Amino acid sequence: MIMVYLLFAFSVFFIRCFAGYDSRYQKGKYICIKNSFVSKILLDSTSLLERTKRLKKDRNKISLCGIILYIETAVVLFINLAFFIIPDIPTAPWGVETEKFLLYTNTLNEKISAIAIFLLFLSVMGDMGIAIIETSKDTAPKWIKVLVRGVAIFMILIVLLTSIYLLCELFSCFL
Repeated sequence: MIMVYLLFAFSVFFIRCFAGYDSRYQKGKYICIKNSFVSKILLDSTSLLERTKRLKKDRNKISLCGIILYIETAVVLFINLAFFIIPDIPTAPWGVETEKFLLYTNTLNEKISAIAIFLLFLSVMGDMGIAIIETSKDTAPKWIKVLVRGVAIFMILIVLLTSIYLLCELFSCFL
C-alpha cells in the first residue's frame, strides 16, 4: 500500500500544477481564491503550458479543472480516512503485479482505497493528455502535431479503458 500512497502524493503534485489558471493560455472559467496563503498551498506559481511564471493578476485564480481535481482528491482522502476507522472487512485477495509495481490487498478496506487512488491518478493522467492536445496547437510542423496528438489520444484511451476496468472491480466489491 506504500506504493499506492506514493501514487496519491504524485497525483496531488500534478493537481497542484494543473489547478492554476493562466489568462494568456486558458479562456475557461475560474474561481478567485481570496486567501493568498491558501492559494500558495493549492496553486503552483508557474504556468503548466510554458513553464513560465503566471501573471500577478492570475496568481489567486484556480481553473475549473483544478476545482474538480481537488474535489476528487478530497473524496479519495475522505475514503481513506474512513477506512482507517472502520474495522477490516476480509475479502478475496486482489492484486496488481507488474515489473515495477506490486500491490496485493486482502481486505475490502484496502481494495476500495487502492482503487480510489488509482482512479484519481488516472483522472490526472487523462487531464495531462488533454493538456498535451491543447498545447500541441502551437506546434509548427504538421507531422509533429499529428504525432503528439496521436500519442495523447492513445494515452487518454488507455486511461479510459483502465478506469472502466477499475470501476468494474469496485462494483464487484459490493456484489
